[in-house]
Amino acid sequence: WYKAGCLFPFMRNHANAGTARQEPWVFGPEALETIRHHVRLRYKLLPYMYQLWNDQEQNGTAVMRPLFHDFANTDGLELDRVDDQFLIGPAILQAPIVQQGQQQRSVVLPGACRWMDANTGEFLAGGRSIHVTSNAESTPIYLREGSLVPMQMGVRTTAANDLADIELHVILGAGSTDTATLDYVADDGQSYGYQRGERSVYRLTASRSGDVLT
Repeated sequence: WYKAGCLFPFMRNHANAGTARQEPWVFGPEALETIRHHVRLRYKLLPYMYQLWNDQEQNGTAVMRPLFHDFANTDGLELDRVDDQFLIGPAILQAPIVQQGQQQRSVVLPGACRWMDANTGEFLAGGRSIHVTSNAESTPIYLREGSLVPMQMGVRTTAANDLADIELHVILGAGSTDTATLDYVADDGQSYGYQRGERSVYRLTASRSGDVLT
């Protein structure tokens, strides 16, 4: 559940009175390390997710999306029937392992774009279904080529966040001719001043020619 839910718009684990405790540390050291990794991943991705929540508030755009939100059905890929994987915004696709005891599954990579396997760095052609094997420590996550994904700096070890200090992950593989663009929205993170226009928007672009990134 922690791996499947780490990128949900709202991540919270519930229990009822009288049921088993569900804090991350009650499942043993191996599970704790896996949960810690995915909670840190969520914190690292807060700058990206903050952009999605801004877009949702202004335009009503879904944060967590079915595949057919951004892509059309094609021959052999009926995306409106895929109900066990999802998009988080336009750039991230997650296909969690949801069957007890299984570590493999089919994953649909939609569209004519390539997708980068976040666990291996390999770029994979879209418009098809692939078979993947995961492990107890990871969850299948893919980044859409042509994207700029803002993340917090370094490994997150506290709940402190500074969304003005970011790493910019450029998802452009070898041979890519895409120009990746991101409008990065920033505000004070504290008040409703943004509703009065008290915010900044930075347009960032990146392109690749051979091994030269501009």
